[in-house]
Amino acid sequence: MTYALGGDADEAVTKQLACDARGISHVISGTSGDQLENAMASYYKLLSPMLSPCQTRWVTYTDILTQTELLGACIALNLTPHPDPLP
Repeated sequence: MTYALGGDADEAVTKQLACDARGISHVISGTSGDQLENAMASYYKLLSPMLSPCQTRWVTYTDILTQTELLGACIALNLTPHPDPLP
């Protein structure tokens, strides 16, 4: 993922970098609103189809501020090999 930020950004450079890495290039013209956040969050649209989930790991822990016992779940993900790997 590449991001061309602001009106003076060289979009050609970031687009070429993304294309070379089989990624996505985003042009963010302004810094107001949710443009940047939405573009950066879209990274998962590219990444998630390449992932295969593993076993869920459950963990209990005590919140440091409230001293409440909490339960969390984590899933490790492994990248699925691309049929045409980069050189």
